[in-house]
Amino acid sequence: MILTSKNNPLVKETASLKEKKGRKELGLFLVEGVKMSKECQISGFEIDRIFLSENYTGETFDEQKTVRVSQDVLKVLSDEKTPQGVVCRVKIPEKTLKKPTGKCLILDGVSDPANMGAIIRTANAAGYKEITLLGQNVNSYNKELSEDKRFPALLKAISEIEGDFIIRFMISVLFTGTNQFILDFCFTFILFI
Repeated sequence: MILTSKNNPLVKETASLKEKKGRKELGLFLVEGVKMSKECQISGFEIDRIFLSENYTGETFDEQKTVRVSQDVLKVLSDEKTPQGVVCRVKIPEKTLKKPTGKCLILDGVSDPANMGAIIRTANAAGYKEITLLGQNVNSYNKELSEDKRFPALLKAISEIEGDFIIRFMISVLFTGTNQFILDFCFTFILFI
């Protein structure tokens, strides 16, 4: 069976994940493309639902979680101009809090990735080994911001800092669902934790 209606409740609910409110309410985010979907599986993220284009003939996914959709429906679910044929709903992982073991810096509301990088370099030089980012540091949701002001730019800036330290993210909805964000996020976490 192929879902063809853009008004289908599952399609509407999934499309709501493009917005912060939808991600927060459902505890899910969207991942697009075969490579990113497979990376989520390999990394242990729990995939809630997989939407495949009616024309998709690539790699196989869990049939019980797979829903076939028309190209028009896939365009509603995707942020890409030319969707790759795969969109997944992925559960936002729940993290448990750990008590800091040494000097800890807590940051909130730093809007510029360059400023964040400077603060983290200074803190690291002063002996702070744990840095926790609270709330909305750098706007990861506003697509109208230039690339150098978005959250992936922050992660890139952090990854270029020399030193031995831990970065924790303590925000309500961490993922933007864009491929670039997830690549940068995974790269940075591998470097620091």
